[in-house]
Amino acid sequence: KLSVSASFGCHSYPEECKALAAPLLREFDGISVRENTGLDILASMGIENACVTADPTALLPGDAYRELCSAESDVRGVSTFILRKQTAETNALLQKICRTFTTDKPVDIDLRSIPDWLAAIRDSRLVVTNSFHCVMMCLKLHTPFAVLLETGTMAGMNDRFVTLLAAMGLSDRIVYREEDIPNVAKEIDFSAVDAAMDRYAGTLREYLERNLDAE
Repeated sequence: KLSVSASFGCHSYPEECKALAAPLLREFDGISVRENTGLDILASMGIENACVTADPTALLPGDAYRELCSAESDVRGVSTFILRKQTAETNALLQKICRTFTTDKPVDIDLRSIPDWLAAIRDSRLVVTNSFHCVMMCLKLHTPFAVLLETGTMAGMNDRFVTLLAAMGLSDRIVYREEDIPNVAKEIDFSAVDAAMDRYAGTLREYLERNLDAE
């Protein structure tokens, strides 16, 4: 029984939930999580044999996602993909990012089929998002991006970006405040990203091979 790149979606786990979860987690033959903070949560339950592994979307090469794209899209400039209703402060930061890089209205690429969504990411000059998997597709499709973090009760989900982008050498793509916006203009070395992505994906490949071979 394996856990594969699981996510707690929080920085701390309620004590009453730990009491319920810990005995069940000890039944697993292997546990891997997506974020570094997940290891801390597991350690607080006495589980020390876990590891951080890549999100499964890292396993496929960029060309596999390009093959899934629609042939054309309506996007040529800046696009946005924002999950959930955001605070006024976050929306203001979103608008400042977009106005820095375009005088046109950014294209909202929500509510599209998967092929159309991927094509919109592929064809964007810049994607502004708070979605982990949108960032993953930007990395795979070689599209520049800026990350807005969650606030309030959803802030526990942010470590998935921190962990991923640290592995890619792209931590400065996270826009915490207005002063960070100039970092988004920096050119991304996607050859270096591809190499980093292969190393990142390797954490999951090695975990699966080690545990499945043990069977």
